[in-house]
Amino acid sequence: AFTGFNQIYLQATNNITILTPFDVPTAVGASGSANLKLEAGNDINVNAAISSVNKTIELYANNNIVIAGNVSTTGSGILTIRADYDNSGVGTFAQSAGTAILTTGGAITVSSGGDATLASISNGSGSLSVTSHNGSLYSQTGGSMLTASILTVTADNNIGSSSSSIGTNVTSITANSTVDGDI
Repeated sequence: AFTGFNQIYLQATNNITILTPFDVPTAVGASGSANLKLEAGNDINVNAAISSVNKTIELYANNNIVIAGNVSTTGSGILTIRADYDNSGVGTFAQSAGTAILTTGGAITVSSGGDATLASISNGSGSLSVTSHNGSLYSQTGGSMLTASILTVTADNNIGSSSSSIGTNVTSITANSTVDGDI
């Protein structure tokens, strides 16, 4: 347990893998809450849910991030997920079908150096930014849904495709294919 901590920062030279559900308020004690930051020299694999209340969750991997469990924070909590944290251009982001990344209004930022495959990302009335610096944004098999008040999607190549459309439920959207791609 991390009783009394207001910041949980786990750093690994290689990989970080979440194998069992990680509820931040439970980890720091029933009356507390803490920000959570995971930083991996290689990959981050979220194979079980990560949840928090009113706090920030940050996932930074020099290479790939795979989300196979829900990642959520409520209230004013913010989510930042960044593959290719070292800016080498090779880190990808992959979200498994049926998983959700969500806040109840806090900003969400997802970025990768390579391709990003999306499922469900939602923050209700907040802002959502999804970026692929050297690749494309794709929908997970079965579709994806991006929900936000303000959505910004940017990719060097394609944003979705005729066989991989990305659904949106937004008030405002900005979409940019910065090098050579289709929207």
